Amino acid sequence: MKKKFLQAALAIVIGASLTGCLKDSSPADGVVETSGEVDVYVVGQNDDDQAVYWKNGEMIELETDGMNWAIAGAIAVSGEDVYIAGRGWYKSDDNIAASYWKNGRITRLPFLNSSNLFSSADAIAVSGNDVYITGHDGGDAVYWKNGEIEKLGNEDEKYHGIAVVPRNQDNQ
Repeated sequence: MKKKFLQAALAIVIGASLTGCLKDSSPADGVVETSGEVDVYVVGQNDDDQAVYWKNGEMIELETDGMNWAIAGAIAVSGEDVYIAGRGWYKSDDNIAASYWKNGRITRLPFLNSSNLFSSADAIAVSGNDVYITGHDGGDAVYWKNGEIEKLGNEDEKYHGIAVVPRNQDNQ
């Protein structure tokens, strides 16, 4: 009971904090207040069930590549380039496939093996010209580097975040 109360309280605090950033509480409402010193990016899905992102409250649609629906779940910005991770349903192939977008153009990520029908790209990071994405494929935790898939850990483990930090003498 106490755990559920703490979870509910945390959700309310986070929701109130996020609502304070928005003029009308939803990026779809069109206006995100900024100080003029930062750009605010938000990812999600529009009313047509397609992946989109908002930059300072302006919705930008992402390429669909034949997806019947898609959702964007993570974003990274490097210089002028916008990278977004997500997934979409391809009715023609009867699968849900992990994908990422660079500047609105989609790249469908490969499955670990051809028998999998579900994969999801849940987090994204960029370092130089390299794009790192973590998520899952079937029951396996995976990551992709520049579109090449690697299995992580054991079956049924899930990974939901990724960071890429250049090595130097202080953090080897």
